[in-house]
Parts: sequence; structure tokens; C-alpha cells
Amino acid sequence: MGPFETKESCQEWKREYELPFDVIADEDGTIFKKLSNGWVPYTILVGPDGKVILWESEFEEEGFAAVVEKLYQEPAAAPAEPEPAVRAVPQRAGRTFGANIVILGGGAGGIVAAYHLRRKLSGRDRIVLIDSSPNHLFQSSLLWHSVGLRRADQIQRPLSDLTQKGVEFVNDEVVEIDAAARQVRTKSQAIDFDYLIVALGAQLRPDEVEGFDEMALNLYDLEGTARIHAPLAGFSGGTVGVLVTAMPFK
Repeated sequence: MGPFETKESCQEWKREYELPFDVIADEDGTIFKKLSNGWVPYTILVGPDGKVILWESEFEEEGFAAVVEKLYQEPAAAPAEPEPAVRAVPQRAGRTFGANIVILGGGAGGIVAAYHLRRKLSGRDRIVLIDSSPNHLFQSSLLWHSVGLRRADQIQRPLSDLTQKGVEFVNDEVVEIDAAARQVRTKSQAIDFDYLIVALGAQLRPDEVEGFDEMALNLYDLEGTARIHAPLAGFSGGTVGVLVTAMPFK
């Protein structure tokens, strides 16, 4: 119990909730200081096996109740065997290479991951990057494109150039991830993986905002920034509205 509780109040808690274990007062606040963020205490739930199964800095009743309910529904599991520091890659029949790594998304996150993995891993390890667009678009330069300081060809590059770095590129749309089978399915094929990186980012859906096309300009794609350039050239003053419709946003 917290630093403001007494031995008597702890006993009342034990009786009221018919607790089978002892409730002890933290009279000098020693434990409270170790298990709190300032004056916001952590909520900690320990399972029958002695492992922490919930740790959060603020109390969220619905989530806490769900974890407790699940705890009572399931028998205590036997202690799991410790995992090795490096997981052995299961070898598929007929395969001659090492790890099969698939990266979803050709934005900054996906490309940086592919680049660093290719530098660190053996040539036997296969890296495949999948994106529905044939090009990588450098999002930050869309600002410069909107004011005419960059051309479209200056802020994008073909993702197929990754093959020169030893990264395979698949220009296709992902439709399903089968975690059990360790497989990503696109519109045209299925690709096995041992490790999967999902870096797809936020999906633009301006069509879900009523009237967007008639009264707004989209800063987040090439077509939108090209359309912004013309009104800016003739803008002499007035009010500009900046609209963030929902989270997450780019």
C-alpha cells in the first residue's frame, strides 16, 4: 500500500476484498519512490509465476480489468525456456542462403533499415523490400516542391536502384501477412520471411474528408504540392488554414 496508508487501513483492505495474502503499509514511502513517476504511481500486476504481466505509469481501469480477467481464466503457464541471444533461422528445404528478411515500405524507415542491414549482414542473407510505388519520395522536400525550389525528379529515386546495393525490390501491393506461415502475400506472389520489418507509414485518405478536393490542397504528395505552387505564386494576402484531420499524420 502507499505511503499514506497505515497498518490498520491495510488490514481493512485485506478483510474487505478477502485477500489471501498480506497487505503491508509502505510507511516511509521507500517502495513508493522506487515504483512511481513523481507523484504518479506505477500500476504493477504480477502473475502466479512471479513475472510482471502489466506495468503502466497511469491507471487505466478497462485495460487493467481485462488483464486480471484473463489471468483468472488461464492456468499459470510453466516457466518458458530462456531464448538464445540469437535465434536460429529455420532452414527451408532446398534453401542455400541464410536469413530471409522482408521489409514492407520504401519510405525513409524501410530504406534506412535495408541499407544498414545490408552493410551488417552476410551476403548469404537475403533482403527484400516491397512497396506499391516504384519510387522513393523524399517527403521532407515536398515543402520545397510546393514553392518551386525543387523539381519532382529531384526529390524521388527509383527503388529498383536498391538492387545495386544488394537489396531485392518488389514493386507490388501487400495484401496479407501470414505470421504463422512466415509469409507476405502481395497481389501477384507470396514471399517467405524469417524476419519481417513493417515500415508502411501512415496511409493518406483525403477522400474520407468531405469537400477536401474542392477546398483543400494536399501537402503530402507530388500532385498536391504541384497544385499548391500556382496559388502561392498569386497569393497577395489573406487567411491560410492548416488542417490536420486525424491522427496519425505524416
